Amino acid sequence: MTLRELKGMLSELPEGNPLSIHHHKLSPSKVVLLRRALEVFESQSSPSENEPIHVCYVPGRIEVLGKHTDYGGGPTMVMALDRGFVIVSRLNGSDRVNVWNAATLFPPSSFALKSDVASMDGWVTYPATAARRIAFNFGAHADLKGVDIAIASDLPPAGGMSSSSALIIGSFLAIAAPNELHKTELYQANIHNKIDLAMYLAVVENGLSFRGLPGHRGVGTFGGSEDHTAILCCEEGSLAVNYYCPTVLERSVEFPEDWVIAVCHSGKQAVKTADAMEEYNAVSLRLGRVLSTFNETEGTEFQTMRDVVQHLSDPETGEVNYERIRGTLDGADESMAEDLFERFEQFSIEMTEIIPQAVAALEKQDGVHFGNCVDRSHRLSRSHLRNIVGEVDSLQKIAREEGAIAASGFGAGFGGSVYAMVRKEEADAFLERWTTRYSSAYPQYSGQSAVFLTTPAGPAFCSAM
Repeated sequence: MTLRELKGMLSELPEGNPLSIHHHKLSPSKVVLLRRALEVFESQSSPSENEPIHVCYVPGRIEVLGKHTDYGGGPTMVMALDRGFVIVSRLNGSDRVNVWNAATLFPPSSFALKSDVASMDGWVTYPATAARRIAFNFGAHADLKGVDIAIASDLPPAGGMSSSSALIIGSFLAIAAPNELHKTELYQANIHNKIDLAMYLAVVENGLSFRGLPGHRGVGTFGGSEDHTAILCCEEGSLAVNYYCPTVLERSVEFPEDWVIAVCHSGKQAVKTADAMEEYNAVSLRLGRVLSTFNETEGTEFQTMRDVVQHLSDPETGEVNYERIRGTLDGADESMAEDLFERFEQFSIEMTEIIPQAVAALEKQDGVHFGNCVDRSHRLSRSHLRNIVGEVDSLQKIAREEGAIAASGFGAGFGGSVYAMVRKEEADAFLERWTTRYSSAYPQYSGQSAVFLTTPAGPAFCSAM
């Protein structure tokens, strides 16, 4: 697609209509973002009218259930948002990547498309990480060329909706598509479908290896592939239950047609940089410590915490032998035993009780039981993961008091947002009551919190991949 063709499509598009791009559709709100990205792109990159360009859309996600379980091989229930990034890119004839953001809050940046690009601060960390990994993995297998990238977004930054992972994915697609990485033998030998791509982009972020694509410096977080899978693989109108390490789609659950999801950002940002990264990583490291302690004490070689839970589960009743894991941890390190046991307990309960029960309730549209499952998940995150800040906890409590079917904080924690599922006909009134009470409790965030209604949306796409 050329710039002239895209501009022609936009000029002929009636206001408020979706735009079809290579069998994909951009919703009207994303068309607005595309126009903003294109304006920046033309003013900064100065492309010719007949030059090939690439358009990508990358949504955020909501983690409905499964808090900090993915990197332990456990399940999550996730959905893609109808908010995210629209990105326009093209080859620029140099060896550099130039990045512009339509939001002036985020300054432009330029860096070499090389594997030794230095670490950067702020939002550019994510495009630079994607570029560095592309050069490291594919530099010897493709004639990589520099790319100009313009970005527009309606996703709240650091709101727990996976804006950082979405930006990693979007940056990768914006560089990979013009360079036709998907046509290289190396790409085709290692990445066969969207699930593979999600697993690969997760290790781009955390720095690990994937199949024949060796690891390189990531952004410093020890996460899994939940976010990337939700963003690339979720289906419109459904919640996906996935297991990880490796990623397997367990099932899709249809979202009730008469429900809608209200989202409110607390105003407390859930960042993953500097000191906040240490808190985030500590939750992951605690789970790793449980696994290594169990293996060392029991003489096992389990690869994931899911394996341990299954090993400790009664084959007939499914009940987990918590006394055995408690005894193992007590015997290994009494000073850390309770802390590690709580981390195991949270993981196990999410995996064996909360998510299976929530799926069953949702399939029956049993809002009471589903809401109780979600409440339990939120409480365990607060008590066992200790990543729920007061603002998020207050938002969740107010939502339930105001009649939400279900409500929970979501994302990595230490800030972020709360989702609340409500009936469509009650949504506007609920949103007004919810936000009014929250603003009264936390006036310092008044006017800062993003609030919107959504339903499960479709996945990311790129016009050339």
